Amino acid sequence: MIEYLGDKLIDKKTIQSVVTVKEGIPINFNELQTSMKKIQDLYVQNGYQFVEISTNLKIDDQGVRLEPIEVNKKKL
Repeated sequence: MIEYLGDKLIDKKTIQSVVTVKEGIPINFNELQTSMKKIQDLYVQNGYQFVEISTNLKIDDQGVRLEPIEVNKKKL
């Protein structure tokens, strides 16, 4: 399951529609960056010029995991 943390100003389904990273499929780092940029673009289009989108990769004995994508926003 992919989690999205932070504010709820943009509908989760709208965010999911631009994310191309899928659960259970090996992570393509270019695809991850593209998805995060698309989430950022959604917020910018809604007036949040200084939004920060972040996630952390965790590598352990069970493989590679993405920690939830977090949105920190500042609106002008």
